[in-house]
Amino acid sequence: MSESASVPATPRVVSSWLSLLRSKTLWLATLVTAWGLASWGYREAGAERPTPVAGVASLNEQDSSRVAASQGAQAPATVRYGLSFIGGYIVMFVFRRAVRTAVVLAATLLGGIFALRALGIVDLFATVDWNAAETQVREGLDVAQRESTRVRDWLTGLLPSGAAAVVGGFFGVRRG
Repeated sequence: MSESASVPATPRVVSSWLSLLRSKTLWLATLVTAWGLASWGYREAGAERPTPVAGVASLNEQDSSRVAASQGAQAPATVRYGLSFIGGYIVMFVFRRAVRTAVVLAATLLGGIFALRALGIVDLFATVDWNAAETQVREGLDVAQRESTRVRDWLTGLLPSGAAAVVGGFFGVRRG
């Protein structure tokens, strides 16, 4: 009999997050983004800056700053699409994990309440003020709707390329 070295098992939580590192599409998007950032930095470092003409320096400073802001502030498509893909991928990967966890916690909570009620330990429904509970639920839904709109607007600003983000989200859900 041969003795094999026992390798400690990686905890499930750690191994599931390590699946992000095994994703070839995420690595490809990261490399494309890094290449875009490097080429953008190289282009910006070597760009010539306009020199002001004597006598109209203030006008040239305003024009050159406006031109530089319009040309230099826009990241190349490789960076925008790559970051959008990575953002969509990670958001949907985490979203799928969060939904799984929420479903398990809700099932456990409801199962526990049902068991306590079936055993007669807790008579939950007799002591609940349903009008107050309905008011709380409606207020909570209003807050959730407002906040989800704010988060949607914030994410829309962060992810400039919707198509790349959707594709990244698709791959993230599949991996998650």
